[in-house]
This record gives sequence, structure tokens and C-alpha cells, in this order.
Amino acid sequence: MASLIDISQNFQVSGPYNLNKLDWDNPNHRVLAFASLVQGVYVLQTDKENNRTTPLAPFWWKFFHYELLDTIMNEKRSHVNGAVYKWKGVPFFKPKNAPLIVVAFRGTSLDSQATSSDMAVNIRIISNKLHETSRFEAALVVVKRMIAAYRLNNICIVGHSLGAALGLLIGRRMAEEGCYLETHLFNPPFASLPLEMALGSNAFSRQLRLLHILVTSALAFLLKDLESGRQVSESLKPLDDWFPDLYVNANDVICSPYLDYFSVNKHLMIPFEGALAPYAKPFSLRGLLLSMYRTDFTPHHLIPSARLHVSYMRFDGALEAHYLSSWWSTRTAVSTIVARSGKIQVSNVAASIFRNLGS
Repeated sequence: MASLIDISQNFQVSGPYNLNKLDWDNPNHRVLAFASLVQGVYVLQTDKENNRTTPLAPFWWKFFHYELLDTIMNEKRSHVNGAVYKWKGVPFFKPKNAPLIVVAFRGTSLDSQATSSDMAVNIRIISNKLHETSRFEAALVVVKRMIAAYRLNNICIVGHSLGAALGLLIGRRMAEEGCYLETHLFNPPFASLPLEMALGSNAFSRQLRLLHILVTSALAFLLKDLESGRQVSESLKPLDDWFPDLYVNANDVICSPYLDYFSVNKHLMIPFEGALAPYAKPFSLRGLLLSMYRTDFTPHHLIPSARLHVSYMRFDGALEAHYLSSWWSTRTAVSTIVARSGKIQVSNVAASIFRNLGS
């Protein structure tokens, strides 16, 4: 009898296998493809751990016409942390919106041999030291090698959770060098808890929100003439023209603070927020406090702009909203918003319902 893990990682059972015809011009299909390529990395790790004679991972990329070019391992080569996929076939016939090269990073693998090392990296994310990890260094080397071999406009980065944090930092580093990579990140972690979820009261949340913005704005003013304050602000300027695609579930406490950061949660807007936002939004209170003691502090999760793909789908369990599989669920409705920190700039708000994967 197949285990629950085998079932959840079997593409024919749990994946978007009933997609009638893949259309790379259809944004819905692109989401399914990118999420599946990330899932392929999770399954690669499980295949390795279980020594599966018939691996389940290849189905997750072959369905979308990709082949496995390389794997990104840990130093001991015992864990698969990422994968490099290449479009399979003649490049001339490749659909325009299908990346030639996709570099994918998995998130935390629970109940796995990799769990302890994944949790150690998660702690580094919380402490804003992801850039000091060997996992980041190895991933950055691979991305730069792919850019050198296949050119910038042919490379795409995708990731989920921990892998999304990794992809965001890599994309950020490349953007700081003037290289804007196509980036799709599912449930990227944010270093704060959304007030409306933590407190359950919108009225009380607005009061604390006002206090938070006032304190953050005041600290930003106090630090604006200090090198630490300037560094946080200046670090965002090269990123103005980079719009990573962030896939956020409003009910996922790990990534939903991005909605607050980009002022998507209009029901929590408070008086004077529009006037104070330019001072408070480029920072976080935690980041400003840390920058007073660490001159090298740059909050990796803060970016000035993004394309937000927001799902309001509810789940029975708190962790289910963070699952990668939610992005190929037939019940998922997604609104796409182009946003900048401090204010929202809506170029289009398109409700895309994945009820018919073949459409």
C-alpha cells in the first residue's frame, strides 16, 4: 500500500495532471508549472532518502517539457536543496513565456533527514543572516553559472518558503548588480506577524498599527543621518525596477505580512498612513532596531516593489495555507496586483479562478 507521502508526491494523483493543454501564455498555467517544478525538488529529496527504485520526481518536470540539468546539494551531498531544469526540445520551438532555464529551491522538508539543516537555515532567515549560509553561497554560484552559460533573459528563479527566501535574496543580489531575473516565489517568509491575525480584532489592530507606524517613522527620522539608516534606505534604490512575483496566501501567517507591507489590506489602513508611509514602509521596526547595533544590517525580505498574486483560500489547518500544493488546487482564486511599498499601484486586478485547469 502506498504511503501518504508517496500519494502526495505522485504527480498523477496529487499534481495538476488534469491540465488539458499547457499554454505558457496563460498566467494560470505558468503558476502551475512553476509550483510543480519546485515540488520536483521536494520529491527529489524524498526519492534520495527512500532510495526509490522508481523515482517519482521526474513526473513533476517532464509534464511541463523540462529535463533535469543539475541538482544543488549540501556540502556533504546528502540533501537536495535545489534543481536546475532546462527546456527539453529545440529552443526555436520553445514558447516565448517558457523560460529556457529554471532554477528551483525547495522549502523546509518536514519529517526528513534534511529537517534539522533546514531549520538551521530558517533560524538564519529570521536573524537576517541567510547570506552567511553555505546554502545561499552554493545557490548563488549556480545561478551565476547559468547566467554566464545561457544569458540573463533565459533564466528564471522559483522557490517555496525557505526556498522563496533564498530565491528572493539571490534575485535581490543580482538586481543590485543591474541584473533583473524573472523570479516566482511561493509563500515567501516575512519577519513579522500580521496584526489582524494575531489579535483577531481589526479595531485593535488599527490602533497598534498606528503606534507601529508612528514609532517606525520616528526611528527612521532619527536614523536618517546615520550610516546605518542610510544603508537600509539606499539598499532599496537599485531594486526599484525589479518586480519579483510573490505568491501570497492571505491566511498564511508566514507570508501574509507582505499584504500589510504593500498596503493591500485596505481595511487596516489608518489615518495619516499615506503621509507617513514613505518614511515607515521602507523599514521594519525590527530592522531599524537591529540597524542601530549592526552597521551591516540590510533586511533581506524588504523590497520596494513586486507583483503580488494573492489567494484568499481558507484551510482547516493553519499550516495548510502554507502548503505549495494549494497553488494548483482547483479551488484557488488568485488576484494579481502590482504594488510598491507605502502605496499600492494597481495596473490590473484580475481574478483568476482555477476551477477549470484546461481553460
